[in-house]
Amino acid sequence: MHRFRRSEVFDRPGVPVSAERMAVSDASAAHGHDFFEFAVVAGGTGIHVGHRHRRRLEPGSVLAVRPGQWHGYVEAVELDVFNVYVDAGLFARELAWTTRDPGLARLVLHGGQTVDPLPSPARRRTVHWLTELANGADRTDPGEAIRRVGLLTCVLAECSGLALAGMSGQPTDRGLTELVVAATAQLSAELARPWTVRELAASVHVSEGHLSRLFTSQVGTPPMAWLARMRAERAAALLLESDLPIAEVGARVGWPDANYAARRFKAVHGVSPSAYRARFARAG
Repeated sequence: MHRFRRSEVFDRPGVPVSAERMAVSDASAAHGHDFFEFAVVAGGTGIHVGHRHRRRLEPGSVLAVRPGQWHGYVEAVELDVFNVYVDAGLFARELAWTTRDPGLARLVLHGGQTVDPLPSPARRRTVHWLTELANGADRTDPGEAIRRVGLLTCVLAECSGLALAGMSGQPTDRGLTELVVAATAQLSAELARPWTVRELAASVHVSEGHLSRLFTSQVGTPPMAWLARMRAERAAALLLESDLPIAEVGARVGWPDANYAARRFKAVHGVSPSAYRARFARAG
C-alpha cells in the first residue's frame, strides 16, 4: 500500500530517508505528499500520470516527484516499483552536492522521468541497494540515518548520467554554480518574503541582469517563476499535512491575496487549493 503521510513515511526521528517495494495495481490512486519521491521500476510495465504528463514505464525507468506534485499509475501490468521517500531538507544538507551534477540537478530541481531505462548491470546494482533500503531498517542502530543516506547516494549515482523527459524549462548541461545555489537557498529560506529580482540580486552581490541570465540558463526558469513554484509546493504541503484555512496557507507562503494565491497554485498544480486538499489529503 502506498504511503502518503509524513508520519507514515519517516518512521524514526532524525532518519530522513525511507523506502518500500510496491506491487502496483491496475489503477493506483493519484496522490500528493510533502516530501520528495524517487521511484525505480524493478519489473512490469505501466503508465505514470501527473499534471501535464503521461509516460510509459518499463523495467529500469526512474521517476522523481517533487514535494506537492501529484501523480499516480494506470494500465499497470505486473508493475513492481521501489519508492524512496526523501525529506526535502536533505537536499539542502547531505545531498546538496546533487545540484552541482548536471543530470541530478535536473532530477532534483524539476522532477521527471528518465528517457531510457537503467542498463541491466546498473539496474541489478540499484535493485540490490533499494532492497536493502526497503527491508534492512534497524530502528535501534544509531547509524541508521547514515546507512540510508549512503544507500540513496549509491542509487542517485547510477541515475546521474541518464537523460530526463518532462523537465520544466531547459537547464544547461552544467550543474548549478555557487551563485545560483545561493540564490535558490535564499528564496527557499524566506518563501513568504515579498522578493524582487533586485533584492535577490543584492543578497548574492551581483547585478539583476547577471543573476537573471545565470538563473534562467541553469535552473530553466527566471527567479520569480522559481519562487512561485516553491510557494505552490509549500502550499501543497500545508494543505496535505495541516488543517490550516486555505487563506492562511496562502498567506504563509507569501500570497496574502486569496484569489491571486488560487490562480498561482492552479498554474503549478492544475487544480485549485480547495480541490487539491479534497482530492489528495489523507486522514493519518
